Amino acid sequence: MSFFVLDEDRCLNYNYKRTECHNCRNICPRQCWDESGQAWPERCDGCGLCQAVCPVDAIGVAGILPATWASLIADPADTVHLSCRRKGSGPWPCLGFLNARDLVALALTRPTQPPRDIFIYFAGCRQCNPAIANHLEKELAAANSFLARYGKPCIREEMQPPPPAEETRLLSRRSFFGSLLETGVATVRNVIWAEENPVPLPKAQDRAKILSGLKYHEPDEVSQSVFPVVGIDGECLACSLCAKVCPTGSLTATDYEQRMELRHNPLLCTGCGLCTAHCPTACLVLAAAGPAREHTLRVQEYPLCNECGKPFKPAGQQLTCFDCLLKGRESIFGP
Repeated sequence: MSFFVLDEDRCLNYNYKRTECHNCRNICPRQCWDESGQAWPERCDGCGLCQAVCPVDAIGVAGILPATWASLIADPADTVHLSCRRKGSGPWPCLGFLNARDLVALALTRPTQPPRDIFIYFAGCRQCNPAIANHLEKELAAANSFLARYGKPCIREEMQPPPPAEETRLLSRRSFFGSLLETGVATVRNVIWAEENPVPLPKAQDRAKILSGLKYHEPDEVSQSVFPVVGIDGECLACSLCAKVCPTGSLTATDYEQRMELRHNPLLCTGCGLCTAHCPTACLVLAAAGPAREHTLRVQEYPLCNECGKPFKPAGQQLTCFDCLLKGRESIFGP
């Protein structure tokens, strides 16, 4: 039986009153979360589906370790095999933690080198856990549709993962018993202590290292559904609050003294919705599909202060600049 942890410092529900996220509860096949938000880690079987849909990487699942994920991202091998421990020789208890954005990032880790072959094995999931098979089938199709626009090879699903590399050296009698003893100790250790305490898997952070500098140009009419796209429709106050709350750096606001340029990079977006929830004028919209290229949302002039008439950077819907607010306070309460 596996278990998970929830990092309350990252979770949207614990940090933002205007945002409610139920992705983990809605997708969990074991009902590890109930409608009141109560978590039941002892029900967890380690499938990792909650990690696949968490927009802020707030969940850690036993056996799905950041170090293993980081080594996979940095793997220079020409061929990568994605399989679980139950049906293959992979390091993961289950592949349910993967989503289309992860698969795209794995395929694009070597932009200046020949593309590598990536194989994923989840045929056994159809008997082991059909929810995982359905999830991976959908995510793989979306990832391959996206990669096709790059002219990159598709990630291929195969039926049977390759066997683990076998040890070929002959063991002496002493080394045989020594190896047997080490195996017994390791088995006891894994029974008594978990491999490691589960910690959140920083997938968005690692994807950003790969995708942030990616030069990807799409015409405006081309649409994709792997990466969410933020649009703007309505009055913008140039307050930059959306960029300040964005946890992935997908939204950036650049100050040009009298105006602000707001840009969006869908390749870094996880669709958390913090920007749309906190926009003072509700002018931001989050679309499930759209072009994946980085683009300018709005170049907005700063508002003029209703006291001094000078442009200023507002905080929300304020009408008076900070200097005039401070002068008004001093005139009432004294310096």
